Amino acid sequence: PNPSKSIINVNNLNNDYNILTVSNINGSVIKQISILNKLNISVDIENMDNGMYFLHFFNKKGVVTTQKFIKN
Repeated sequence: PNPSKSIINVNNLNNDYNILTVSNINGSVIKQISILNKLNISVDIENMDNGMYFLHFFNKKGVVTTQKFIKN
């Protein structure tokens, strides 16, 4: 769910993605997660401050796909 208080679920990942980073609105990386060969992941955001964050999905070719979410 977006916004969320504790967990962000990402489903149906493309097998081409290998790294997920979570960054804050200032661009600082909060978390980096290996997602190679995973179809679904859950990201724990409970200990993060409230605000807007970005999920950056990196594929093997260096292309980045970005999604935003709100922690409240």
